Amino acid sequence: MSEKRHTQPRLLVVLPESQQARALIFYLEQRSYEVLWAHEGQSAYDILDADAVDALIYALREKRIDGLRVQQLAHKRNPAICAIAIAGPEDIELGVEAMRQG
Repeated sequence: MSEKRHTQPRLLVVLPESQQARALIFYLEQRSYEVLWAHEGQSAYDILDADAVDALIYALREKRIDGLRVQQLAHKRNPAICAIAIAGPEDIELGVEAMRQG
């Protein structure tokens, strides 16, 4: 894993391509965050293997995204990472599990 020095907080956003995802990324970049965007799980795993990230914003359950797995790998790479899960009302049990895992 490459440990590059960066001055801006680095966030990994794991969300499918959408207008809402683009708006979130624009908002974060306007506030001086460096944003890495993965549209699906495998891209997120690759980014986590290659780069250090300070925070994670991820879809808990989407096509091609296993949010719990992304969260587990992120915490393995950086135990102090701040993780924010985006979940729908049908994901209450999965959301509780995500909170238990950190």
